[in-house]
Amino acid sequence: MPYIWTDTDREQPTNTAFTKNGTQYPRNWIIHASEDDRKAIGLEWVNDDRPKNNERYYRITGRRGDWKVEPKDLDGLKKQAVENCKRHAANRLADTDWYIVRKTESGAVVPEDIAEFRAATRAYSNELEATINAADFEGIQKIEQAWPESPGEKARREEMEAEEAEMLLANGGPIS
Repeated sequence: MPYIWTDTDREQPTNTAFTKNGTQYPRNWIIHASEDDRKAIGLEWVNDDRPKNNERYYRITGRRGDWKVEPKDLDGLKKQAVENCKRHAANRLADTDWYIVRKTESGAVVPEDIAEFRAATRAYSNELEATINAADFEGIQKIEQAWPESPGEKARREEMEAEEAEMLLANGGPIS
């Protein structure tokens, strides 16, 4: 939690210049001042008592010592999650869209790994949307995503694994 002005109960950001009683203080004053100096001008450190609920799912309002935590509307959460799912799927497919355009325009064959990735991405997106729509409030918070690996991601992973194996061989095996 931040420093609080004792006379106004307002927060003073740590790395911001400020003026108090006609005196200007540089942005790093709070960090370098002693606790006595800060108390002398009315600044007090207050520990964070804000609830630790995930603000994606809960609306937290109030002030220090008087917080109110309310769950957000489930239908709104589902709508946003489905929109995010669709956007993420579209972004993942965008890199390989040109294969489909090329096939449509010239009849060229789409590589098998690209076709498999695109089908797996669409299937996963549909499955994830169904999971989101079937979830209750607790369930929607527990949904974890594991999107299919693209051919490019697979190639990078395999390259890194090969480099790691090479380094292990060069160094005589794993470090114990």
